[in-house]
Amino acid sequence: NMYLENITVEEGNGRYLSFGGWLYEKIGGNELRLVHIPRASANADGKLIFPDTGEYILTEIASNAAYGIIQNYDNQGQIVFDGITEIEFPDTVRVIDDLAFNVCSAIKSVTFPAGIEYIGTRAFAPALNIQSITFNGILPPKMGENVFSNPFQRHLRLLVGVFGRVRKAVRHKLLQSVGNAAKLHLQF
Repeated sequence: NMYLENITVEEGNGRYLSFGGWLYEKIGGNELRLVHIPRASANADGKLIFPDTGEYILTEIASNAAYGIIQNYDNQGQIVFDGITEIEFPDTVRVIDDLAFNVCSAIKSVTFPAGIEYIGTRAFAPALNIQSITFNGILPPKMGENVFSNPFQRHLRLLVGVFGRVRKAVRHKLLQSVGNAAKLHLQF
């Protein structure tokens, strides 16, 4: 629903919680999987602001958690909601499932924490406006196919850790994840 702003979970629910109007699933101990960000969430207008989850730790972003959070226009064609344009994942996030940010085509910049282990197939596709991808770790994580797929992308700035070392195989994997049309600009 494109007008949904908040999700509330009844206190005492054994499986789900909500923080900042977002839906989370308990996945063991105090770890959480982000299940759904409402399409009209104020925290998803521009830079994605992850809500404080208290004693819980966000470790995973589920498939379609942020499906289709894009620009919305009023009747006169004026932008009334920017959609997600920038994401900086919390340091605790380790897994981003397939299609997690599917059809969030307004995203321009994504920053991954050093501990990211896996980014799923088409997690950010189609990445029509992506300009910058930053990995704060030494090497990029394991990735599914076409993570940032965009057939129109020609140039992409990729930052790999302060002391990152990019081997030929890693560069090849990143080229596969953005699609064959992209050129990677690696910056150290």
